[in-house]
Amino acid sequence: MKPPYCFLCHRDFHLDKGGDLVRFADYVPLAEGMIGHPSGSEWFCPEHLSAATALAFKTSSEALHDLQREYGEFPPLPFFGLGPHREPTVLFVGALMHKIVGIVRKITGRSPPKDK
Repeated sequence: MKPPYCFLCHRDFHLDKGGDLVRFADYVPLAEGMIGHPSGSEWFCPEHLSAATALAFKTSSEALHDLQREYGEFPPLPFFGLGPHREPTVLFVGALMHKIVGIVRKITGRSPPKDK
């Protein structure tokens, strides 16, 4: 599932009340046991939710195009991954450190001291 960032303004509203996921006419739920974001649905902040809900009878691409035409373009959502000039963020993981390092080692093939 995508985190709750408004499709239009990219506002992170997970701590605010009132935003919601809108399912459009082309909504397809994920199969049982699947992880991800269902096709045909997008998050909207409290400010844009009513306009998006009013267009839920359309396909997601039609509705999103209409909403962008009505509200205009917003700055793009910032990239949250590591860039060429950013260092990894150190997180406190407590007792789960050995499990997390083991998972990272399986994925990357690197030695545990390097991952720690």
